[in-house]
Amino acid sequence: LNEEIDVDFFPAVLKVESSKVIHKSDVGGVVVGLHSNAELNEAKEMMIQNIASHGITLEERDGFIVSEMVMGDELYVGAVDDEIFDHVLIVDLLTEFGKMINLL
Repeated sequence: LNEEIDVDFFPAVLKVESSKVIHKSDVGGVVVGLHSNAELNEAKEMMIQNIASHGITLEERDGFIVSEMVMGDELYVGAVDDEIFDHVLIVDLLTEFGKMINLL
């Protein structure tokens, strides 16, 4: 938790990694669009404060994940065995404009 973040790829995404945090975005545990190590470290400190404001104290075994931010479309695929509809396959495309397109 106390280590400085130092990466060489930008833009970056910072995410908290803790078994205490189930839904990262609900407690401010994800920050996107960071363009420097200084921004990453500021975001980390703010994230620790945001998470603490939800009653969660991070410990030394908790940490952070830094990933390169990739722009583009997202494809979601899901399947379920439903009592009424039998086998169901769901395919959706989330475009970079935030619009969900149902493909099936």
